[in-house]
Amino acid sequence: MLLNQILTFGLLVLSCYCSYTDLLERKIPNKWTHPTIYILLLLRLLFSPEYLMGIIPAFVIFLIFIFSPGSIGAGDIKLVAILGLCMGLEQSLVALLFMCIFVFLYLGVRRLMSYTPTFSIPLAPFLCLGLFVVVV
Repeated sequence: MLLNQILTFGLLVLSCYCSYTDLLERKIPNKWTHPTIYILLLLRLLFSPEYLMGIIPAFVIFLIFIFSPGSIGAGDIKLVAILGLCMGLEQSLVALLFMCIFVFLYLGVRRLMSYTPTFSIPLAPFLCLGLFVVVV
């Protein structure tokens, strides 16, 4: 239980940082995501393998990335994988659902304000918001 709380706090910090870099540079840094994925895989294999099912949403998003290049960034996929390994399948699906709701609200507001069409948006901030909804 303490391990999950520590991992959740670390996930919140990482997602806030990734949101910041995604907003400014439109990149999610591999120097943080790669080691985090490796550490989470090792921890989940050793202590709680049931959380490994949380990687399924990232795999589905990866398939979308393969069949529709440019539709989603690779950093977003890695962030979803981290979310799934940290939170598990059910909570990661709820966070992704809230992410989608926040994205649709954002795009709806943009459309109402008659901005030009948006072809690309940073997803990390919306994923971070979805994560906060699940955690709080």
